[in-house]
Amino acid sequence: PLEYAVHEGMIVYPIAQFIELALRVDGLKAQYKTKAESYLKLIEDRILAKQERYWVQLAEDRGAYRSTAVAWERYPNRVLPHNQYLALGRAYLVLQAVSDNPLFRTRALEMAKFFEASLHVTGRAYTWSYWNWIEAGEAGSSGTEDTSHGHIDIEFVVEAWRRGVIFDDQDMLGFARTLTDLMWNGSLSDPTVGSRVDRQSGEGKTIRGWVELCRWDERIWDLHWALFNKLGRPGLDIPHLLHLREVIDGQDAYL
Repeated sequence: PLEYAVHEGMIVYPIAQFIELALRVDGLKAQYKTKAESYLKLIEDRILAKQERYWVQLAEDRGAYRSTAVAWERYPNRVLPHNQYLALGRAYLVLQAVSDNPLFRTRALEMAKFFEASLHVTGRAYTWSYWNWIEAGEAGSSGTEDTSHGHIDIEFVVEAWRRGVIFDDQDMLGFARTLTDLMWNGSLSDPTVGSRVDRQSGEGKTIRGWVELCRWDERIWDLHWALFNKLGRPGLDIPHLLHLREVIDGQDAYL
C-alpha cells in the first residue's frame, strides 16, 4: 500500500473549505472555531510537513511534489502527474487564506506556475499532457490529459482564479473553450464529451469539475445538465449542479 498525494488532496479539500468557513464566517465561529483549528493543525503537521519531503523545485518560481522512493512505486521519485499534485494544491489554495504557514500559498503558487508552463495553446483553447516531468536532465511527457483526471485540473484552476492566483478570466475562457471547441460534439439532444482534452472521440463520463467553467460560457451548464440526464443522474454530480445553479442565479457569496 502507498499513500497518494492526490487522495490526501481530495480528502483535505472539503475539510479545508469547512475550516475557512468556520474561521471566517461570524455565525459559525462560536460553534466550530476550536474544531476547525484542530483540523488545520492536523493538516499542517501531518500532511504539509510530510509532503514537503517530496517537493521538487523545477525552476526558481515553479515546482511540484514527486512520488516516494520506495521500490514498489511505478515511477519512484518522479514528479507527480498534474492531477495528483494539483489535488493537493487545490486544498492549499483554500488553507493559505486561514493558516499562518506561508508554505500553503508558496507551494500553491509554484504548482500553479508549473501547470501553466505545461499548457499548449490549441486554436482558442488549451490542451495539456496527463504528465510532464524531467528525468536525467531531460524533459518528458505522457499522452494528452484524459477527461476524468482533467476535471481535477480544472477544479484547481477555478479555485486559483477565485483566489487571484495566476489565472485570469481570459485564461478561464481558454479552458472553457477546451471543452466547447475541442471535446464536445455540439449536441444537447445526444451530447458526448471526448475522452481526452484535445478530441471529441471516445466518451468522457467523469466531467463534474468541468461544469465549473459555466461561469465563462453558460452553454457548459446546458451541456452538463443534458449529460447528467443522459448518464442517469449520477449522484456524485448533484452537489456540483446545486452549487453551479446558485452561481448562474447570482447567489454565490464567494464569487
